[in-house]
Amino acid sequence: MNLKQSDLLALALFLAASIVIGFVQLTYPTSLTVLIWKTPDIKVSNSTTSADLNTATYEELLSIPDINSELAERILSYRDEHGSFENLEELRHIEGIDAKFLEKLKVYLHVRATKEKQN
Repeated sequence: MNLKQSDLLALALFLAASIVIGFVQLTYPTSLTVLIWKTPDIKVSNSTTSADLNTATYEELLSIPDINSELAERILSYRDEHGSFENLEELRHIEGIDAKFLEKLKVYLHVRATKEKQN
């Protein structure tokens, strides 16, 4: 069987492409390919409710924008050491919360009136 030079070139390209595709499929499993192309999950809070600073759990604090795990732990530690918050301004005593940041948090947090501060 005699093949033209152009046919041999096309066959060589086809074989080379098949080898490359086979190698990629062996190297990168299908599940990884799906993960590469998966759209990232973006957390957007459209919540109009706010969390009570005196009863909020660690998970509830983490759900608030700009509160990371370290800050959530500091808030809970402060609450454990000093008792219930009387107002949101008390958050200023916690490292990492300044007046500007507190203004951002006021949208997501509130303090229900308590009879007296716990010791």
